[in-house]
Amino acid sequence: MIKYNLYIGSNNDTKQLEEKHIIDLVSAWYEGFTCYKVKGFWKGVSEDAMKVEICVEDTSVNTLAINQMVIEMKRMLNQESIMVEKVNSVIEFK
Repeated sequence: MIKYNLYIGSNNDTKQLEEKHIIDLVSAWYEGFTCYKVKGFWKGVSEDAMKVEICVEDTSVNTLAINQMVIEMKRMLNQESIMVEKVNSVIEFK
């Protein structure tokens, strides 16, 4: 399994963290995920941000889906970039 950690900052235009938009977008792509409200820093300035964790099988289809979702999210939030961390994980549901 792969765990993708997405670090998503505030909207560059409004300077607001658009939690509902982020959750709605991720929900449209994935049935299950975890999100946290965090404090991020970009170019020396702090901002409200979200960390989203998504666990999926390591397939090219899932990699493509993450990339497409991030492109859509960047456009929606007027983001210069969104950090995506790909972590090999041993994940069990019990």
